[in-house]
Amino acid sequence: MRRLTIIVVVLAAVYSGYWAVGSRSVSNGAQNAIAQMQDQGWQIDLSELSTKGYPSRFDTTLTDLTLAPPTGNWRYRAPFVQSFALSYAPNEVIAVLPDTQTLDLPGQELTITADKLRASTKVAASTDLTYQGFTAEGDQIRIASTLNWSLDVVRLLAAMRPSASGETSYDLYAELREVTLDTTPIEFLTADAVLTFDKPLNRATFAAMETDPVVPTMLSVNDITLKWDDVLLRAKGDLDVIAGVPAGRITLTIANWEQVIATLTRSGVLDPNLGDTYRNVAALLSGGSDTLDVPLIFRDGFVSAGPLPLGPAPRFY
Repeated sequence: MRRLTIIVVVLAAVYSGYWAVGSRSVSNGAQNAIAQMQDQGWQIDLSELSTKGYPSRFDTTLTDLTLAPPTGNWRYRAPFVQSFALSYAPNEVIAVLPDTQTLDLPGQELTITADKLRASTKVAASTDLTYQGFTAEGDQIRIASTLNWSLDVVRLLAAMRPSASGETSYDLYAELREVTLDTTPIEFLTADAVLTFDKPLNRATFAAMETDPVVPTMLSVNDITLKWDDVLLRAKGDLDVIAGVPAGRITLTIANWEQVIATLTRSGVLDPNLGDTYRNVAALLSGGSDTLDVPLIFRDGFVSAGPLPLGPAPRFY
C-alpha cells in the first residue's frame, strides 16, 4: 500500500510539473503573439492575461481587451476573451466571447450581444501542426448600430474543414436561421462552398504569413440558398481569384423575382432610377416565368447581372 501511495504521489508531482510548464508555455505564447502584433502596429490593450484550469485544462483569459489594426479603421472592445484547451490535448482550442462586445467602425458603433458565441479550432498533433478544422456557433445574436439599424440571428453555425478536392482546398459551410434585418425576416441562409489557397495551412505557412501570406486562388460555390417570405434565391458557380479580384460566373436562380427586384430597389442595393429597366430585362430573360436564372459575371474587377452592370466586384484581400 505504501508503495502504491508513493507511486501516486510521484505521478501527481510529475503531472503537476507538466501542467505548470504547459501553463507557462501557453501564457508566454499568448504574450509573444501580442508583442509581435504590437510590433506590427496593432493596438492591443488589456488589464490582465492569466492561465488557470489545473489540473485538466489550460484556461487563458484576456481581460478588458481593446484591439485595433494598424490602419485604425475599426476597434474591437470586450470585457474578456477566453480560450480553453484540455491539458492532455492542447492541439484543440475553444474560444469563448462575452455576451456583450462592441465594434467601432467609421461613422457608427456596433453593439453585439449573444447568449452563446464560441469557436473552436484544431490542428494535427504533430510537428507541422496541419490545420484540421474550425467551427463557430452562436445563439440569439443581435447586432445593433448607432445608425439605428439592427440584425438579429437566432442561430449561427460556420465551419471550415480540409477538403477532398486537394491539400490546399477547404470545405466551407455556413448556416443562419431566423434572421431579421430591421423588420425584414429571413427564414434561413445556407452556404456550401470550397475555398482553395495557394498553399496549405500549417505551422510553416502560418509562421511565414507576414512576408508570404496565404491567399485564395479559387472559390467554388456548390450551393447558396436564401429563403424569405415567398422568395427563394439559389446560387452556384466558380470564381478564379487573381490578385484578390474574382473572375468567373455565378448563376443565381430567383423564384418570385419581381418581389426581389422591388425589395432591392427599395433598399437602395439596386439603383432606384433603373427599377423599370431591371424589371423589363428580367421579364425578357424569364420568358414570362416567375423564376429567373441570372448569370452574375465577374470580369476586370466588376460584376454584372447579365447585361446590366452592378458595380465593382468585392475583393478577397
